[in-house]
Amino acid sequence: MLFIVALWGMMIAAANPVGDFPLIDDWAYAESVRALLYQHRLVISDWSAMNLLTQVVWGWFFSWLLEPSFTVLRMSVLVLGLLGVMTAFRLSREAGVPLPLALLGAVLLMVNPVYFTMSNTFMTDVPFFAFSVMSLLFLARAVHSDRTQDIVAGTVMLVLALLIRQLGFAIAIAYALAYMAGRRLSLNAITRAVLPLLACLLVQLLYRAWLDVHHQLPAMHGYQIDQIRRAFSLPLLDFVTVFGLNVFKTLLSFALFLLPLILLIFFYLNKKIDTVTACLLAIGTLLLYYSLRLAGMQLFPLQSYLEGAFGFGGNILSAFGVGPSLQYGAVGYFPEYRITVGYCWLFIGLLIVFAAGLMLHFLFTAVRGLWRSRDKIAKVWFCEQAEDMRKIRLYILFGATALIYCVPTFLLPTLYDRYLLLPMLAASFLMQLKVSAATTLTHELSRSKVAVVIVITVSGAIMTSLAAHDYLAWNRVRWAALDDLVKRQGVAPERIDGGFEFNGMYLFSKDHLKPRPKGWWVEDNEYLVAFSPVYFTIVKGYTLEASYPVEAYLPFSPQHIHVLHRK
Repeated sequence: MLFIVALWGMMIAAANPVGDFPLIDDWAYAESVRALLYQHRLVISDWSAMNLLTQVVWGWFFSWLLEPSFTVLRMSVLVLGLLGVMTAFRLSREAGVPLPLALLGAVLLMVNPVYFTMSNTFMTDVPFFAFSVMSLLFLARAVHSDRTQDIVAGTVMLVLALLIRQLGFAIAIAYALAYMAGRRLSLNAITRAVLPLLACLLVQLLYRAWLDVHHQLPAMHGYQIDQIRRAFSLPLLDFVTVFGLNVFKTLLSFALFLLPLILLIFFYLNKKIDTVTACLLAIGTLLLYYSLRLAGMQLFPLQSYLEGAFGFGGNILSAFGVGPSLQYGAVGYFPEYRITVGYCWLFIGLLIVFAAGLMLHFLFTAVRGLWRSRDKIAKVWFCEQAEDMRKIRLYILFGATALIYCVPTFLLPTLYDRYLLLPMLAASFLMQLKVSAATTLTHELSRSKVAVVIVITVSGAIMTSLAAHDYLAWNRVRWAALDDLVKRQGVAPERIDGGFEFNGMYLFSKDHLKPRPKGWWVEDNEYLVAFSPVYFTIVKGYTLEASYPVEAYLPFSPQHIHVLHRK
């Protein structure tokens, strides 16, 4: 635990999350915190599509304790981020996972660029994740021990998660399935199995009724649910295409963020790899990679406008860093950096395709093992306290959580990488459980194989910290430039396109919930901020008003924020 806390602290120090400015949707959620703090009433922003209640109260407590600022709100989420990692480690250990493997799983979560970047915002992703993992810790105990205190504690944590995002229902349903596994049908067993689900249903209905009665239902409330409903009205081929592509994108995402763990399991299960097998794996990976490239799946982006690594609308991860980019000017527009970064992603892409293949192999062998062990499972199915039943229930709990969470998510037209944190953790647990019988994992592997895993993990930690620092750094400079425009020069916000967060903070209107032709809530882009002035000064008739340097660590991160003015 001390190692986890120390590493988390070092990454925060490197990122430097200080600054009174919003990131992504922070501006909307901070409004609710300020309303609760100053007006002593709950007001949910019209931009919020989720329940948000727990997060508002959490942010209010930190703001009341310290000060109402975006720095404090980010600090509150960083605390939850650390709790999420520590709870994930504790969950692995209680499930019988060896210490080195459990620690690797926790560290991979910590150095995940999506998880760490979201921990440096006031977005809902990490708070929902943290309370969900805390509920899984207690419910994982309850499915086997059947202790009332664990069921109650898990239910409370799950309700808190639900009051951030409605997808908390996935855990409640998965728990009911896992609890009933190997137990005979009885009123008492069914009641204890569905208690978290009933509690979630009751709380959700009461909360929705309160929003309706007090006219607080946000304009965006249930937006994702409406998108899922619309997916069922698509033609069958389009429906299958959307679902299938999202499954494939999720597999690549898991392979990327869990790469060291996948390689460790592969090394452990294949202690000796002959030359022929190694050549076949390499050739198969190359063929699959380039087949996917020819099929149109862009596994590493080289274009100027980056939607995200591996062809999915990453939202957080891109080829040149983390965090949503500005609308104007390209990141990594220097040719030498584009080529270098491109070749790096080429190598990473090959590893990811290889790791994705290994994940499918693990899944196949796991299903085959279950089928071959069906007679043994049948014998112990009603032996409630058998150790084998404990493992089966954990498999059901984590597997069903990931499946129930992902199925509706895969119906969304745009799958963001930050939506996948919880199912990614479930996939990590399932793979850890696969080798949980190994108690001396490090002693059974050669030093070179362990070194490969360590090098990849450490490299990920360094790159994640530096990329998060640069994302915060250029946003800090952007807001300083915008403050100079608005407060010192007296330019009205309506005349500025300062990016999504600035426009939302000053110009948001629930009557415009989709971007206008000029951008999100832009009325006039007489002034705008950009990474590069070249296109706008040559083609669009803008003049360079001011240029602000960014203290970036990575050479391909934005180096300047430019303020442009249209005469």
